[in-house]
Amino acid sequence: MYRYTTTNFTQLHALLYPILHELAMIPSNGNSPFTKCWKQLTNRNQLALHPKMTWKQAQVCLGISDIAQYKDFILQCPKIQDRVKIIYNKGALDMGIIQTADAKASPVTSANNFPEVINLDSTSTISSGSIINHPAICDESPDVIYLYPQVTIL
Repeated sequence: MYRYTTTNFTQLHALLYPILHELAMIPSNGNSPFTKCWKQLTNRNQLALHPKMTWKQAQVCLGISDIAQYKDFILQCPKIQDRVKIIYNKGALDMGIIQTADAKASPVTSANNFPEVINLDSTSTISSGSIINHPAICDESPDVIYLYPQVTIL
């Protein structure tokens, strides 16, 4: 597991973005609230979600104020817990990419691109702990999506 804070958020988001995008594009996930919001967030004209976002950009785009809310957003993605283990820990996120025998060989899941890969065999389990799902509120307009109460960034 590797620890991420708002200081190294860009690295965290760059690792998660392709995984989230891949999962959101799976046809069977098409009706999930996360997938609908993901498509709106990535296709906006302004403040679109993209893989090289800074923490400040993510705060504005997602309407979040802390990294725990980012984790809550991530955990709404269908099947994400099959791909990453992510735990909130005292203002930081501990995250590792899960490598299973069934995982596709891709650069984002390669041990060469991530500090630690968690290897699971068929008998291993991951405890999801206490997950708070904040239902995303998606407006029909791709420029108006509020995932959390509006925040002011100073």
